[in-house]
Amino acid sequence: MPVSGRFQLYNACMAIRVAELLRQKGFPVSDDSIRSGLNGVTIEGRLERVLDTPPVIIDSAHNPAAAVSLAETVKELYAGKKIILVAGIMDDKDVAGILMPLVRIAHSLILTRAHYARAASPEKLRGIVSSILLSEYVEKPETITSTDTVSEALKSATAQCREDTIILVAGSFYTAGEVKEALGHTGVLSGLRE
Repeated sequence: MPVSGRFQLYNACMAIRVAELLRQKGFPVSDDSIRSGLNGVTIEGRLERVLDTPPVIIDSAHNPAAAVSLAETVKELYAGKKIILVAGIMDDKDVAGILMPLVRIAHSLILTRAHYARAASPEKLRGIVSSILLSEYVEKPETITSTDTVSEALKSATAQCREDTIILVAGSFYTAGEVKEALGHTGVLSGLRE
């Protein structure tokens, strides 16, 4: 299966179980069809490696459960690496719930906003991060900076990148999509930009 992370493994197991149940109901679902379906899966914006040098991983992680899963997966897959987190989140989401698990794994934090009307401002994100750092024991990232655009955030993250670091972009499909576009890929949800 060409996707990464424990959460995607759970999703694959669910898909296999649904195929088995359909087979029990008389639908012609072969093992080869299931295997082919799993091998052909691509999920943009979900633990997607969009650049190798420097390593850039994007994940929309636009709700607290996804952010917790992402943080756990990144700690597991990239143990020993320092995480440069680029975070851009929509204002109508549970911003604190999304940021809390991600701030815990960030060595460096860059707060930004996607070019989208619903995007939370970097100033709002900074205020929430400050509250998180005050409210419970969370090791403060070595640096916390802000940028006005996702492409500026990517440039800043790239400038900080060393051999022992990875760049993780999270918090919104729009933020992840703008990183892909900045790197010359087709963005996630590009057609929905305002």
